[in-house]
Amino acid sequence: MCAHASTPAIAGADTVLEQLRASRAAIVSVLATAVEAEVAIDAAGDRLGDLYSGLPSSSQLQSQAVAVRALRARIDRAVAPAEPLLAAFRRVSALAEETALPADPADAGRAAGFVGRVDQLRDAIEEVVARGDEAVRRVEEAVGFLGRTKAAGRGRVRRLTEAAAALRAVYETEAEEMRFEGPLDEALLGLQDLFEALLLRLKQAAAADGVDELGGAEEGYELGTDDEVDAAARMARTLAGNDCLDICLDIYVKVR
Repeated sequence: MCAHASTPAIAGADTVLEQLRASRAAIVSVLATAVEAEVAIDAAGDRLGDLYSGLPSSSQLQSQAVAVRALRARIDRAVAPAEPLLAAFRRVSALAEETALPADPADAGRAAGFVGRVDQLRDAIEEVVARGDEAVRRVEEAVGFLGRTKAAGRGRVRRLTEAAAALRAVYETEAEEMRFEGPLDEALLGLQDLFEALLLRLKQAAAADGVDELGGAEEGYELGTDDEVDAAARMARTLAGNDCLDICLDIYVKVR
């Protein structure tokens, strides 16, 4: 998930928006597939109505009603995850725009705020990935149900099955890119630079405090303010939590 600290963050706001638009294409495919499935269900209902219209058996009519209700329940389940998934996409987009590096690395308060936004962005992306998986799975269940009940023609079921498989492939590709590329990767690159700058500041302050006016070493010195130490600790935890522990150690050794 994490690029090396020396790798420059090249992509700008336009790149972020393009990646988010590509991600939203996945949910558009989910909705399109769901709509097609709903059309198939309506057609199946008409077909079942024609088949049972000439039969006097009330039990067969009841079976028809049960089948239609089951089909509609499946399509409702397939469409239900769409709205929360779109909301999760919007949250990722908003957080990506808000996640900007503080102009002054020495500002511990702004540095801590940046770390908090990176954590929120990571959580939002994980939510999108989870909700996207649920949405795709619901579509797959609906298509499978249509095939088992033979409520739609073979050709239509085959096309829906192929569309569901393509949707799964698109989702997995987009989920991988959102986790390991895009706005989160750029934010982590910026966090590495911020972490190094803060450690350098703490080191310089410690060196200045550790020598008295006559050039002798003082008995003790302050490593930094409480806010600075807390900000550095939060940065280290966030980087380590995003598979960047080795880079944290590299930065620490480099600064030391």
